[in-house]
Amino acid sequence: MGIELILGIIAASLSAFIGGLFTLLTKVAFPASQKYYDKNPDSTFSKFLTLFFRLEKENSKSYQERISDSLKNLKNATLDIDKVVEEIGSISKEKQETIAKLETELKTLEEKEITMKERIGALEKVPIEAVKHFEDILKRGDKRSARRDYLLFIGGVVVTTIIAIILNLIKWKRMKYCAQHAAIINFMPQRK
Repeated sequence: MGIELILGIIAASLSAFIGGLFTLLTKVAFPASQKYYDKNPDSTFSKFLTLFFRLEKENSKSYQERISDSLKNLKNATLDIDKVVEEIGSISKEKQETIAKLETELKTLEEKEITMKERIGALEKVPIEAVKHFEDILKRGDKRSARRDYLLFIGGVVVTTIIAIILNLIKWKRMKYCAQHAAIINFMPQRK
């Protein structure tokens, strides 16, 4: 029982000492730290002091100055709100214009859909024999166009070959002429 009693007395005296120390610090150290904070609010020591004490910067402005500052802030805020309202108005106008455009496009597409449905209905009424006849005509045209394509291809190869041969002959004659001319120039006596 002796140890418990001693520990209780030590704990009570320690808590009394800390409580008294805290009161002493708030009564004596708080005014000094407030003065230091008012002079140097941005220093690191001032930030350290704000951890222990509730320090606030003294407001040295008069009531009239604070009201005029508040009115300036209010005026700036209303100007910002007016700008935002104008932007919202322009955005809503743009949306209305795009909605109108989309509505006109939708109407034209609906009209096209109606005409396409009418065409499809008309084509559905065409007898099957007529459709087969049109298919035969298209197949013949395809066969004719295939033959024509082959003939044009072969003709192009033949004409290109003939032109290449003619150009090579002309080139060979020109080279022969140049060679003869160069030989004559080489055997001529040089003038000094």
